[in-house]
Amino acid sequence: VPARLFSTFGLASWAIGLVWSSSTVAYAIATPLSGMAMKRVGPHTTISLGALLVAGSLPTLALPSKGQEWAMVLGLVGMGIGMGFVDGSAPPFLTSYVESKGWANRVSMVISIADASLSIGYIIGPVLGGLIQVHAGYLWAFSTWGICIAVSTAAFFLFGKFQRQSETKITRVSIGLAASPAPHGRMSLSASPAAQEKVDIELHSQAQNPHETNTQSPMVAVKVASDSGQNGSPTSPTNLDFGNHGKFAAIGKVNFDSDSSFYTALYQALLAEGWTDAALPASSLYLGDGRKKSKFPWEQLENLCFCGQKIFVNSFLNFGCITLKSKLVRTLRQHFQGNSLSQMPAWVPLTYVVYPEHAGRQQQRLTERDKLVEEHNKDPSQVWIAKGSAGAKGDGCVISEGIEGVLREIDQAEAKTAWVVQSYLRQPLLYQGRKFDIRHWVLLLWDGTVMELTDGVLRTCSKMYTEGNWEDEIIHLSNHAIQEHSEDFGKMEEGNEVSFSTFNDWLVSQGHGSGAWQSALDAINGCCVECLQAGWSNMLPRPGMLCFQLFGFDFLLDQGLHPVLLEINGSPACRELLLPHAVRSVIDDVLRLSDPPA
Repeated sequence: VPARLFSTFGLASWAIGLVWSSSTVAYAIATPLSGMAMKRVGPHTTISLGALLVAGSLPTLALPSKGQEWAMVLGLVGMGIGMGFVDGSAPPFLTSYVESKGWANRVSMVISIADASLSIGYIIGPVLGGLIQVHAGYLWAFSTWGICIAVSTAAFFLFGKFQRQSETKITRVSIGLAASPAPHGRMSLSASPAAQEKVDIELHSQAQNPHETNTQSPMVAVKVASDSGQNGSPTSPTNLDFGNHGKFAAIGKVNFDSDSSFYTALYQALLAEGWTDAALPASSLYLGDGRKKSKFPWEQLENLCFCGQKIFVNSFLNFGCITLKSKLVRTLRQHFQGNSLSQMPAWVPLTYVVYPEHAGRQQQRLTERDKLVEEHNKDPSQVWIAKGSAGAKGDGCVISEGIEGVLREIDQAEAKTAWVVQSYLRQPLLYQGRKFDIRHWVLLLWDGTVMELTDGVLRTCSKMYTEGNWEDEIIHLSNHAIQEHSEDFGKMEEGNEVSFSTFNDWLVSQGHGSGAWQSALDAINGCCVECLQAGWSNMLPRPGMLCFQLFGFDFLLDQGLHPVLLEINGSPACRELLLPHAVRSVIDDVLRLSDPPA
């Protein structure tokens, strides 16, 4: 390039340096901007776009004639931006690639080899370019440059692209809370695509002393006696305190910034055991609100782990792929049939993602409005329920026997975000004549272990169930935030909650058999594992980041006791009676590790 600026344009040395500096200034600006691009599209795409930008700038370097110096400047700016994107994205890409291969301790070596290779290219490139220019002219020199970039970019795109996949298996471990010893189960589901459809469940009963801690197991199952009170409302069990089941190998430091009742209780219990407050990077545990992604210090945490520090984090990056309603639909579709609407498992209701008509073009390309209308026309008597993708606690739900009312409500919404429209289960299993849903809590760990609370709750409605009256939320939506507005709230069960053990006794009294509820619970657990497996590749933590997160799965049961998934909550409230036990389990089975695995 400097040679052409001299021979073709006759520029002086200082002018050549000034023109060339446009490229270096563009490079300096583009390198940090590449970080913003990586957050949106990833390092692989950023590198590819940068290389294509360099290649696209070459004609403006090869074709201009005297008097068109501005074109040369434009080409150098484009080249600088492209190289900045490539150089700024290469180290994170190489780091992720090396980690995905299980070579986390070889990151520095691989990056050094890459830098050495780049240096060799900078040595050979000018010599080769000069020889081609002397014998064939500038056009051929620049053309050869473009060919080299095109070939290397194509090779990088075809062979360098990879998807982070984990050899870790999702493993389920039960934490018993029932009065009788609960079966401890292990459910493993291979992360490889070939084995995604096969779930191997091995259940075996194991009686344990309810006050004995199993120190040989990686998990501690603490049994707490629980008796049922009148009308199925549980009475306060004994020994429900945080307690101290041993000493930490090393007292840690915690950084707390969350309004979750569960993580607040965990924070208070840790302080009672001697933990102290400390800001990053001094803390060994960060408790934040993963829903506020912009305020969660993911970048700082990743940098700490990259430098070799291990830290517990109460959230997974990108867990919204299973907790945001529209993203959960897409995640499950990709997991089962590659984005197909058909042949989803029976526990996923027929679902469509619909955007308001006033949403932008991009959203309208993703909307499934026409498919929804087509499905409804097959059976106009179908009942549909629409939920805002980011809504919670039943807020904004619409139930309608006709599709017109649902679409009208969606189009009148101010936000342009997606809505999920699902077929409504018109004949659910009823508890004493009222509709209910099941809240099942599980804790996902960084290594794929799922700790499940074997005692959850049924959340009941305050009015008897009848078909019709679709606008009456008290009949159809069992969320506490809705039921609390009913004058009958808490009259039939304390807090409109029924324990699993009480529900099991009721099922037996209704003639369902002693093992009916355990079979339904096993099916629910299988659904939970499938959902977590579907999102696992998006949530994989960086080595050294010991993530754990409590999820609340909500289900309905049909009259055959088959589960139907409603939604997944990424920061659920935990039942007050179960809260101390759940906190105790996290402390004993997650944080009390003398040498936590990377």
